[in-house]
Amino acid sequence: MTKPRVFINKLLKEDDILNLNGEEFHYLARVRRIKVDDEFLCVDETGREFKGVVLKITNKGLTARFNFLKKSEIVNNGIILYFGLLKGEKNEFVINMATQIGVSKIVPLIMERTIISIDGEKILKKLDRFKRVAKEAARVSYLSEPPLIEEIKTLDKIEFHRDDLKIMLSEKTGLKLLSDYKEEIKKTKTLSLFFGPEGGITEGEFKMLNEKGFIPVSLSERVVKAEIAILFTLSVINFLRMGKL
Repeated sequence: MTKPRVFINKLLKEDDILNLNGEEFHYLARVRRIKVDDEFLCVDETGREFKGVVLKITNKGLTARFNFLKKSEIVNNGIILYFGLLKGEKNEFVINMATQIGVSKIVPLIMERTIISIDGEKILKKLDRFKRVAKEAARVSYLSEPPLIEEIKTLDKIEFHRDDLKIMLSEKTGLKLLSDYKEEIKKTKTLSLFFGPEGGITEGEFKMLNEKGFIPVSLSERVVKAEIAILFTLSVINFLRMGKL
């Protein structure tokens, strides 16, 4: 069984003894049922990984001693995922799976055909939820850090990178496929991927994105749900870049 792994926003030192409570304590004690003398892994705010040994557990927290293991290598694959907000828990599903498959940044968007309606307070709560989902996905996947989750914005508020390769998935017919851009995908340092919500991208949004440098591509004859299209595309991108999934 793999050792439990947590992230903390603190600077750790060799032989530090630290009390953990809140989210980290809940995961270790309640979810993973860790006991006194058990070991777990902990990544501090600098990305360094430590081995923690549990010294004491109470109803409110646990105390552990930490020993340095290694400096975690932060892998930036340069993939930025832009997607129109989806219904219900589909957004959390996308963020969870995209983190595990591999992206550097996720930008959730409110678009013309976004079905859900959220106000300022709900946006902040949803963004906090997205960050916690990404953090949990990074933890279980043994990533050095979760992807950056940007604040939820409308499409007109986004500043896109100038020099990266930009691809948007479209349901239009007669478009090229991802595989037609294999060499460009392998060579680019930053790849921006754009997906619309369940209702798709409107003609106005399509024109705007095209003017911003986004290349429309198709998934061929395949018609899938929005969340599946995102995961399918990320998997294909990994295959085109590395020759393996």
